[in-house]
Amino acid sequence: MRPFAGDLALAFFKKESFEVHCFRENRWVIETSIPNQQEAEAFARKQLERKDVGGVKVIRESSGRSGGTSEAVVFTKMKEKREEKLSIQQVDSAPLCQTAADCVGLNARMTLNRMFRQYLDKQNLTPIEIMHNYREIKRVQDSDSLMTSAVGQLATLQAAGGANGTVIQRRDALYGFLGELTKRAKEVENLQLPSIKQLGVDETLAKIAPRAGDDPGNVEYLFRVAVSRELIDIRSYLGKLDRALMWVEDSQDDEAARRLDDFVCDVIGTSSVIQDLLGDQPSLMAAVTKLLDLAMGKWEAPPPGANAEAAPGGEEIGKSVV
Repeated sequence: MRPFAGDLALAFFKKESFEVHCFRENRWVIETSIPNQQEAEAFARKQLERKDVGGVKVIRESSGRSGGTSEAVVFTKMKEKREEKLSIQQVDSAPLCQTAADCVGLNARMTLNRMFRQYLDKQNLTPIEIMHNYREIKRVQDSDSLMTSAVGQLATLQAAGGANGTVIQRRDALYGFLGELTKRAKEVENLQLPSIKQLGVDETLAKIAPRAGDDPGNVEYLFRVAVSRELIDIRSYLGKLDRALMWVEDSQDDEAARRLDDFVCDVIGTSSVIQDLLGDQPSLMAAVTKLLDLAMGKWEAPPPGANAEAAPGGEEIGKSVV
């Protein structure tokens, strides 16, 4: 009687085992080996319930009479990746904004830089970029309850003592300012503006001025929109800082360079950037001294080859901050 193919396979392979692998800390590790496939799969599913396990798989390993082995994945399952829920950071104080323009001022942006730290770091954006780009400002408003939490916290801080109105009044005022900023960003969303990358910062500002009308505030706003459009595409804080400082260095117009200070300040307001700029310091005092030098415009870039990553554009940073 002629043997079946399955019989031939069983005759060739003399041993089977089933390895259970778990995905931990971005790598696969062997958990155990079980002789039965159903038991191995049941064990794998049980391991998937553990918090530190991101996925499981069962590999069948067959050994032949000749000493050869064969492997095949017979079961695999990965957990769905859950987006980390972002939250608003608590702050102790907040400047009182009386107009929408106040919300774009330095003190207000410093507060937003702290409150929206998780969101900003995830997106690699700064407050000034978001407030001058309709797509980004809408994205923040659509991100869970971030904006609701932020407005509630700011309203509570600003209403403390009762001199500036009630919490409800401050909340309504802040939502009104947010509406104004969003509306203005939408109005210029499709407006064709000169490219700093192509023309340079001085010529860009010169071409924007005639289009802004008689209101000097329009020149400031449209220039910020133009800068934001180009910096948003750079998804690293150091990259944004390097680009802004390059524009400052290339500019022959003090007014144009001054307008870039807001973007430099927002980037430097990020703790990770400060850490990168400082690099490895021998002591806390040395780090504080470097920060004071930066604040006073006395920053000195390291000599070539000496921890060059610690201060990209160091001299330009000092000039810009002052």
